[in-house]
Amino acid sequence: MDQAALAALLHDGLITIDADGLMAPSGESEPEPAHSVPAAWLECLHRAERPTTMSELRDDPELRQRHEAFLKEQDALLADWNKPDLTGHGCAVFGASLVVGLLDAVLLVLSIPDSFYGPTAFERIFGLVTLMAVAAPVLTFTLIGAVLATYPAQPSPLYAYCAQLPPHPAVTALTAEEERLLAGASGVS
Repeated sequence: MDQAALAALLHDGLITIDADGLMAPSGESEPEPAHSVPAAWLECLHRAERPTTMSELRDDPELRQRHEAFLKEQDALLADWNKPDLTGHGCAVFGASLVVGLLDAVLLVLSIPDSFYGPTAFERIFGLVTLMAVAAPVLTFTLIGAVLATYPAQPSPLYAYCAQLPPHPAVTALTAEEERLLAGASGVS
């Protein structure tokens, strides 16, 4: 996102990048960018007291705030894409893990010798209930944790869609020299 924003500013002649990778506003009287992210970068460069690199500007609180606002807008637009899949094998495996964990707890409690519980009926019932209250969550969550750690994640439809998209038009419009300057400003050689 940052590289595309800076590429748009560089391509439109609104910023300059020197051979050392230092960025500065070009002084052009072009209109401000219509997109909020390049506009935020341009304002941040105007606030900087000297030419600076991309990594130095990333700590700017206003730039970070505007980035977060933009990302929240995008997340709201993509809410349907990011819904978890609550159907299919994942729920079945999770439910089976819960049932098996509870069954294991019951079998564990029933296999404890009678001498553990005490002589009276109250002590036996209290011991069984206490042991079930401790054993059931421990066994269940351990089993569910193991299943979730080993169960393959469902591929994100959003990730698959984004992977097929071409690079940002501002990035593809850069000349080789502009690409080299932008890479120097971002700290990538």
